[in-house]
Amino acid sequence: MSRTMDYKFFLRQTALIILSPVKVLESAKRGDHSIIKLRNNLLFPLLVLVAICSFLGSWLFANPTLHPAYWVLAGIKYFLLDLAVVYLSSFLFSAIGKAMDLPADFAFSFSTVTYSLIPLFICQMLSLIFESLAFINILSLYGLWIIWLAGEILLEAPAYKKKALLVASLVVIAELYIGCSLALASIIERIYFAFFAW
Repeated sequence: MSRTMDYKFFLRQTALIILSPVKVLESAKRGDHSIIKLRNNLLFPLLVLVAICSFLGSWLFANPTLHPAYWVLAGIKYFLLDLAVVYLSSFLFSAIGKAMDLPADFAFSFSTVTYSLIPLFICQMLSLIFESLAFINILSLYGLWIIWLAGEILLEAPAYKKKALLVASLVVIAELYIGCSLALASIIERIYFAFFAW
């Protein structure tokens, strides 16, 4: 197994999931790549870019009297937040699928959640650098279309189950994102004021 990052895979999958999600999901159904490759060459690089954008946004536009550790902690917060949401959503997505008698194992769930959150990660990169662009996060709802297609292509689920899966996914991801965000914000704030606010 190669330890170097596959940049072509990263760029191709990121572009294709936006421009032609059907191709990406059909490739996932064929098992063209493992979830380890998906994690190491797509998810982690995207999360690192989100963290860097959060760092830059805090550095360029936050209160200049804050300790530089604040910028670093801001980046760490978003990396951990998005990572936690992906993994927790994948476990819950799998459980929901199995409860609906759908063949939603963890590999399927991880692929679906990762691909469906790529629009959010891209929007975060812009909105974390320029807070005035926060409104573009609405475009991350494109991820719902990806979940719908995943239910159709990967699970071959009937329409009524796809609707239920879509609603359940939206609720789970939104609640996890809000809950994890509040928890991490509290932890990061305590760390900052305990060690760096002087």
